[in-house]
Amino acid sequence: MGFHRRWVMTDTMIEKYQTHGIDSIKNIFTADAYVSDDGLASEVVNEVLVSKRDDKLWMRVSGMIEKYIKDSKKTIIKK
Repeated sequence: MGFHRRWVMTDTMIEKYQTHGIDSIKNIFTADAYVSDDGLASEVVNEVLVSKRDDKLWMRVSGMIEKYIKDSKKTIIKK
């Protein structure tokens, strides 16, 4: 019997969030184990694993993603 591993990548997470909202992010976290990149995805995975039972978890995750998107747009404009 194996376990279900899920790759969590920042770019994919941003795309899912922008097209389908926070519910698509919640669906990512139904696996047994997670592998993530070093960016936002890693921060979100850590937040979810530490706070899985916290009622306000998904509001914080949504805020983290929104801030990342906003900061990324500022970086693009400055270039």
